[in-house]
Amino acid sequence: MKSNHQLPRDKDRGFALVVTLSMMILLTVIAVGLLSLSSISLRKSGNENATTVARANAKMALMLALGELQRNAGPDQRVTADASIYQPAASNPNIPDDTPDKNTVGVWESWSPKLATEGNGVLTSASGTYAAKKTSNFKGWLSSSPSPDELKATTWATNPSHADPVELFTMKSDGHAQSASKVNVNLVKQGENSTPGKEFSGSIAWTVVQEGTKAKINVGGPENNNLQDQNDRLQAQPRPYLIGSNNFKQPSSEWNIRAGKILTTAQAKLDTALWEGEVTNTVESGDYTASSMGLLTDTVYGGLKTDINLGFDMPNGNFTQTTWGTSPSYRNPFMGAGLRGVQTFTQAMFRGTQRPLFKNPTNVSSGTTVTKLNFRSADGFFHFPASIIPTFTTLRSYYRTPNFLYNTSDGPTVFERAMDSTTLSTAANGVDAAFPYPGAPPRGQYSQTSFRPVLDRVLFVLSLGSFGSEVRLVFTPVITLWNPYNVALEIEGAVACPWMDMPYSAKWTFTPAKEGDPKDPLAMSKMMGNVDPRVEGRQIRPYFYAAITPNGGPISPGQTIRFKPGEVRVFAPASQIDVQYNTAATIPGNGALPVGQTVYMKPVTNANDMKNLKGGLAVPMKNAKSGDGFTRSFSPGDTVNVNFYSNRAQDYPFSVTLEDATRAKTNPPFPRGQAITDVQMTAFAQSATIANLNSPTVPFAQLSVTRQPFGVIETYHRVAKESRTARRSDIVYTVNPRQPFVNRALSDGSFLTAPHYETVVRTVSSFEEVIRTDETGRNAFYGRSNALPDGQSQLAFFEAPQQPIISLAAFQHADLGGTAFSTSYQIGNSWASPYLDKSRAMNAIQSGGANTGTEANYTRQMMGVYDYSYLANEALWDSFFCSSITDTFQLGSTAGTEAAWQGNGIATKKVKAETVLANFLDDPEKNPLRNPRMKFFPGKSEIADLKTDLMRPEGCLKIAAHLQVDGAFNINSTSRKAWIAVLSGLREAAFTLKNDNGSTSSASGLKKTGFPRMRYPMGTDSNLWQGYRSLTDSDIDLLADKIIAQVRLRGPFLSLGEFVNRRVDSSNLSYKGALQAAIDSTTINKAVTDSCDPFDPNIYPFRPNVSNPNNTPNIGVGIPGYLTQADLLQSLAPVITPRSDTFTIRAYGEAKDGTGKVIATARCEAVVQRVAEFVDEINPPETQIADLNTTNQNFGRKFKIVSFRYLSDNEVVPGPTT
Repeated sequence: MKSNHQLPRDKDRGFALVVTLSMMILLTVIAVGLLSLSSISLRKSGNENATTVARANAKMALMLALGELQRNAGPDQRVTADASIYQPAASNPNIPDDTPDKNTVGVWESWSPKLATEGNGVLTSASGTYAAKKTSNFKGWLSSSPSPDELKATTWATNPSHADPVELFTMKSDGHAQSASKVNVNLVKQGENSTPGKEFSGSIAWTVVQEGTKAKINVGGPENNNLQDQNDRLQAQPRPYLIGSNNFKQPSSEWNIRAGKILTTAQAKLDTALWEGEVTNTVESGDYTASSMGLLTDTVYGGLKTDINLGFDMPNGNFTQTTWGTSPSYRNPFMGAGLRGVQTFTQAMFRGTQRPLFKNPTNVSSGTTVTKLNFRSADGFFHFPASIIPTFTTLRSYYRTPNFLYNTSDGPTVFERAMDSTTLSTAANGVDAAFPYPGAPPRGQYSQTSFRPVLDRVLFVLSLGSFGSEVRLVFTPVITLWNPYNVALEIEGAVACPWMDMPYSAKWTFTPAKEGDPKDPLAMSKMMGNVDPRVEGRQIRPYFYAAITPNGGPISPGQTIRFKPGEVRVFAPASQIDVQYNTAATIPGNGALPVGQTVYMKPVTNANDMKNLKGGLAVPMKNAKSGDGFTRSFSPGDTVNVNFYSNRAQDYPFSVTLEDATRAKTNPPFPRGQAITDVQMTAFAQSATIANLNSPTVPFAQLSVTRQPFGVIETYHRVAKESRTARRSDIVYTVNPRQPFVNRALSDGSFLTAPHYETVVRTVSSFEEVIRTDETGRNAFYGRSNALPDGQSQLAFFEAPQQPIISLAAFQHADLGGTAFSTSYQIGNSWASPYLDKSRAMNAIQSGGANTGTEANYTRQMMGVYDYSYLANEALWDSFFCSSITDTFQLGSTAGTEAAWQGNGIATKKVKAETVLANFLDDPEKNPLRNPRMKFFPGKSEIADLKTDLMRPEGCLKIAAHLQVDGAFNINSTSRKAWIAVLSGLREAAFTLKNDNGSTSSASGLKKTGFPRMRYPMGTDSNLWQGYRSLTDSDIDLLADKIIAQVRLRGPFLSLGEFVNRRVDSSNLSYKGALQAAIDSTTINKAVTDSCDPFDPNIYPFRPNVSNPNNTPNIGVGIPGYLTQADLLQSLAPVITPRSDTFTIRAYGEAKDGTGKVIATARCEAVVQRVAEFVDEINPPETQIADLNTTNQNFGRKFKIVSFRYLSDNEVVPGPTT
């Protein structure tokens, strides 16, 4: 074997041989015609050796190949795929290793539907279709041919043929077979005195293979146990795991040494820690590579990607500017029209200069959806945040969570924060008395995600009671709230209240009967109406309040309630003495809660609090304000019975709202709190599982001792398993439990409220039947059931980041929407929304299911309906990345208050981003970034200058020019072995688990690959409700097959966004993204779906989107134990790309004598790397495409030759693999 000539490294990555083909050179090459080799250099040398001619021809072939590569793949807006994407038929996922020419590279111009920035959420004829773009955007196959036009059709790959072929890669030598057609060159004379018959002619051939579709075997970086934080690997896998190979094995150490020594896959045979095959075995270079680096460029719009880390970490004052710097100035990509200047938005909708992730649909000019309820005395306009569009400021508010965390005895803790959006109307804020209904919408002052508990259950226990000699109907509230986050959550408190209507009647029976006893049922709305009870008693003010506070009384500053991570907590009345309900009670001037209408509640701390529930609201049967009802004096021997029922014939709504603690404060700043959860059940009586409750007949004397429970009105978060006390529904797949407004007016489905909540009435005969708690009484249950043995008392579904995010897929936990009618995990996932036609990504709707019902009905103004996943994915995946140059934080120690969210945060910066950057630039190997796959590329800059320049605001636009991704992986790959290695990147990786009490433990999958959804996961492997998923090797093998099937079915993917997203059209590929389709084609999630029930798809407005041959409407979809495509992307996101930037060119040259006999041949090989510099370096790397000169617009970024060598005959040996 000839020695490999590796070029020395200097600050330009050490390329001594640099080939730059500018437009002038390329035009000259084209003018040469049939590729004749200039005879000038040969005449000068006087060398008449045929081998020299052959080598010269081979070098010329290589140069021509490089020219074609530069012309086709130099621009950023290109994607690459191998011919195997078409071989054999796409319906057959198996591609035999010996398939001829399967690694020939094709190049396409990139494409995106751009539904986030253009049009109205639907593909148009002008934008084209997915299938058409695979053909029309094709640039060509990179191989020599005497008929170049045949290589401009994608169909060539289905049956590649070569005129006079020459083998350049073989199965025996390389593990894949690849040939190219010879092209004749003109006669080459050896000099003026050449001997007749000694004139040489010849032929050339060349082909190109890409390295990005292979798994890299020598990724440098820290050893597995030497990462700064081993949990960083869960968002950026350190390297592929070389399982699935016939020859390679996974070393445990010396990766940096290996990265410098192993320069080709053939050299791997010298590394006994890496190679376990026989020395004579084939090196599998079609699946593995030693040379693959990726650039961080925007495939869709061109230009460098923008760094989320440096961008979101900059000070607020810089972040909010629309431009940075002078001479030149740089447009802020997070504000206004954005960096590219092509996005068009109705900017008036976005107050200030915040840039939205996607445009608003036509006719939707505000994030506020206004509805009008026609319900006579409860008529009113209601403002819901259902149409909000997230901005980059919204996304940043989630990203910056680590700045505001603090430590408590329960570990990392977050203080509650309300969702808000500057796209909302400010007319409905918390001060405006024109909108007095409970649960104020967000105030439209900021753009931020929320951290709030989720309403699990509100139970009003109905009991017979007494006060003096009178009977009372007692409402005893019991409330359970769920902290869905993987950190502790502190809140000031909360206030629950029923309002709008009390759609029940009470028919009393007393013995002995007396004159004046009520003969007719009493409407509870009239008995409890405290606004205008003279008509129906309906009202948009609460009937009463159940105030959850830390100490069971008005809240004083500094008091909080804390939930453990994932905890479901129980709250019960603080006092055992009933509050005598008084309809005439008035709200104090400062907005505090009215005495006589308020039951204060406290956290349950021991089982005794729940054994005999006491306290509550004792409602007399005569309304002091209206005079309706009756008053009756009872003797001890009298008996009492009540029939409590709902009118099935009417569409009466029942609303329960959980507000924040505003009303319960000593000096409330606003007259009402913001909604945490607002559930309106319509057609209540028609939907209740039981509509008629009969109390036992009880002696009045007994009521003077203890109350007699007989029923419960329960508004609850539905569960995964049907039972007597709870019905099943979807939990996170089609609904978002973190969103507050659960109201049928916000969807066109046939819901009575929403898929995931309902109100029911059920019978009980004792307080023990009201709710099941754990043995301490502190915790209730949720998940599969709201009781043991299936229920869980701790379920951490969503992550509050404890360090800055370094993977785009980690944003799946950011709650970006404004509606409960959306999937919970948005970024990184892509399911067709059941609220939107699958051929659309957004729509504006007005009429629909909101106008049903005989009594209460809504009219709705224009509302935006969005596929948040699709639109956010399209906005992010091609244009942004995470450099992992971040601050690292030590949690704060300040006590939790609202002030925790003010300013720049309360956490301490252990290491600042500028220090991280400086250390990395000084010694990249010694000081790797949190994502060790990011390698330093200095370009033409001095280190000292970079330390200053990159920490300026515009540094987020420039940093990509100085980073390359080690082992970047092209998602258009069809290599099974490569996909297995990449998917197995976290095989046997150790990471830290957060326990329920905030402590930590270590987890490591034994011969398994973990895909935790969180950077700090909780629970155990494959725990469906409080855990994470790990896959066996056989799972990974099958998943790789299914992914390749999707790549070949849908590909080539013309952008990274297309790979992540579903299609938006009428085809079956529009139901889910490629990775999710691959997962669902396996049995990986079978254990989850088998343990969960199906949900009813018929109530959704677009039922086929969740119930079709490609989808099963199963409640388990999306729960923690269910593997989603966003979970796969969590650690893959930083390394995937739709194109390759490293290529290997092999070229052939031959010399013939005057008779045409081949008398010498030569083959050469060059590894070439695309770099950040443009072909014409007059434009700096960060220049936007529209500002480039013509040369750079046409030819893009330059390719540099990394290594060059001639191949010996024994390096291209025909024959089968060994």
